[in-house]
Amino acid sequence: MQKKTMLLLTGGTILILLSLFVLFRFSTIPNERPNGFVRYWQPGVLSTSYSVPVAAPLENIAGYTQNHVYFSVPNPQWIVSLDIAKKEMDTISYGMQMPVDDIGVRTTIVDSPHVWLFAQNVPGVYRGMLGKNQLSGTRLPYVFTRSEVISQESVVLRSVDTSLEKQTFQKVNAINGRVIAETSLFSDQKDGGFDRDGFLNYDSATNRIYYLEYYRNQFYCMDTNFNLIYTARTIDTISSQQIEIKEVKIGGEERIMPVSPRIQVNRNCFIGNDMLWVVSGLKSDNQSYGDFRSNVPIDMYRLKDGKYMGSFNLPRIGIIRPKSLAAAGDNLIALYEKEIRLFQLRLTDLKEPH
Repeated sequence: MQKKTMLLLTGGTILILLSLFVLFRFSTIPNERPNGFVRYWQPGVLSTSYSVPVAAPLENIAGYTQNHVYFSVPNPQWIVSLDIAKKEMDTISYGMQMPVDDIGVRTTIVDSPHVWLFAQNVPGVYRGMLGKNQLSGTRLPYVFTRSEVISQESVVLRSVDTSLEKQTFQKVNAINGRVIAETSLFSDQKDGGFDRDGFLNYDSATNRIYYLEYYRNQFYCMDTNFNLIYTARTIDTISSQQIEIKEVKIGGEERIMPVSPRIQVNRNCFIGNDMLWVVSGLKSDNQSYGDFRSNVPIDMYRLKDGKYMGSFNLPRIGIIRPKSLAAAGDNLIALYEKEIRLFQLRLTDLKEPH
């Protein structure tokens, strides 16, 4: 039995490697040729303030205040904080006792002093407070893939509907789990909605929801009841892609695998300083390949209307790109694998692209 299991695992691994090789060998590699757009570079936007070495396995920037940055870690029972002025790190509990294996895939959001943990597969949302051992939880009606907090009573989710063919945006009461508002936004979803996958963000200053697609040059601005305010495009030229997936049985388990290569147009995004900051996966035609390999291009879009406001480069550490970013006041916070860097932002001298 053990030998059979090992053969299945080995066979599954070989199948995955062969699939990746075929995709790599017979497809066009992104950025090896012109992508058909240029960036308007904004000089002087970024300057390094300081860096802090990281020993703990930090996952993501979960939230921030004027004085502290909060990080999620593999153990969901803890939050790690960084005192910006003192450059000191501390570990804080918030009442979560559930083991990591029971929670599964999760997102942690800190809106100090409140902590929210979204357990996507449970599915449920849990609320606690930094330094307090009191936690409340609510089961949610559907499995979800994206989540955001919009108030102490309401959350926004991108949920998988009962047909399993598409995903919808839901505004949900975090106290009782009741769905308050819902929209599909996209009429042409397929493959469980993963072809229109993306990043969900909420801006408390404008009280608006923003959704940026992974594989297309589009983002959307909605109010908190999902009324569409505007649709805008990022500056690249990829407006559509053929996204196809299939189920493959490996070691007795069904796995979803791509059957064609996908270009991730947008790698990440975050909100702050009246801007949507987009981490692009594409090289512009006025950027050398060496410069692109050494840096991460950040494109800025004005929140009120989606207008492109220019770009700047964020440095990699060797070949390592930051895995989480946040704009907190005059600081841009970048979490790398073994280092936190704080950059000073200067946005007063921005010139509008022409």
